[in-house]
Amino acid sequence: MRSKRRANSWDGFARRSAPRGKEALDDLAKQPDDTLTQDMLKLQIQKFLRDNPQLVGELQALLPTAATPTNQQNQNVSGDNAKAAQVWGNNNSVSNG
Repeated sequence: MRSKRRANSWDGFARRSAPRGKEALDDLAKQPDDTLTQDMLKLQIQKFLRDNPQLVGELQALLPTAATPTNQQNQNVSGDNAKAAQVWGNNNSVSNG
């Protein structure tokens, strides 16, 4: 149900913000990793919401509530010359020589 509502909202955005909103959505579909294309869609969404403030609440209802990130790490190391490392985050590397 939620994904259908979300799709309908994006379709509504594309129709009501035409032609620039639809163009920005189409461009992003073709180049999802392009940061300039992402920024262009963000700009069109900002303009659309500025012109249609009543839709802000509807969009907020579609978005999941952000979870509070937690970071709990436990480690037990024992023995002669035992080595350990803990890393939190993305794209990290550890060398235990």
